[in-house]
Amino acid sequence: MKALLRLGMIMLVCSSWWACEGLVDPELDTVPPVLVVDAWLMNQEGDTYVKLSETAPFNSPEPNKKVSAQTVYILDMMNDQKRIDFTEVEQGLYQPVDGGFYGEPGQKYQLKIVYQDQSYTAAAPLLPVPKLDSVTYVYKGEGDSQQAGYYITAHFQDPSGIRNYAWGRLFVNGENISPNAIDLFDDSNVDGRYLSLELPFALNFSDYGNPDSMKVEIEMNSLTQNAYEYYQGLGELIRGVSTNRVPQNPVSNIHGGALGYFTTSAVTKNTIVIRKP
Repeated sequence: MKALLRLGMIMLVCSSWWACEGLVDPELDTVPPVLVVDAWLMNQEGDTYVKLSETAPFNSPEPNKKVSAQTVYILDMMNDQKRIDFTEVEQGLYQPVDGGFYGEPGQKYQLKIVYQDQSYTAAAPLLPVPKLDSVTYVYKGEGDSQQAGYYITAHFQDPSGIRNYAWGRLFVNGENISPNAIDLFDDSNVDGRYLSLELPFALNFSDYGNPDSMKVEIEMNSLTQNAYEYYQGLGELIRGVSTNRVPQNPVSNIHGGALGYFTTSAVTKNTIVIRKP
C-alpha cells in the first residue's frame, strides 16, 4: 500500500563543479516565459478556481509573474457542452461567474484558456471519492519512535474493483496545518478493504496556542491516476529524489505548451473535537 506520501516543500541544494583550471560558470540561455496553469474543479461551491502565471528566469529571485488571460471557461462535456465562464477576481486568479457552480462526480470537464491569442485546453473526469465514515483519536505517550500526543485515524470503506487515488488535508481549528504539502494515497494492495489510516504524526494543544479544544477535520479528495502521477512526480522533483533519469517537469495535462495541471476532485470530510483533559 502506498499511503500518505508527504510531498512537503524542502530546500534544494545545488553543488558547484570545480575543475583544475578553476570554477566553471556557464552562461545559461534565456528562454521565453511559459504559461503556468494551476486549475482546480471541485464538487463544492467556492473551491473551483484557475490561477495563471508565467515562469520566471532561471536565476531570478522573483516569484512567477501573475498574468491575465483573454478568456477562461470550462465546458461540461456530458451536459450538452454547457459553458461555465470565469471572471478575474484579482490579477491571475479566476473564479466562476456563477458563484454557485460546482462539479459533479461522474461528469467530464474541459478547461479552455486563451492567453496572448494562444489556446490552451485540458480535459479530465471528476471521479467520486470514498465516504469518510468517522475520525477517531488516541493519546500516546512518548516512545522510541514516536512523539507524545494525539494520533488521528480516518476510517472508510475502499470500493471494490475500482482503483482509487486521493490526496488529503488536515485542519486544526480551521487552519490547514500543511498548506504546502499534499498527502497522497492509492489503494494498491488494499482494494475493497475497510481501512483505518492513522496519520504518522501527533497533535498537541501546545502547538496551537493551548486552546480548550482542538477541532480536527480531515478532507479526502479524489484524483485521476494521471493527476496522482503528476503530483507524485512533482514531489520527487521538489525533494530531489535520486533516479537514473534526467530531472524533468511532471507531465502536464494542459495542451498548448503550458506547465501545470487541471485537477478535478470530489471531496469528503469528517470532524472530531479533542477536548483538553
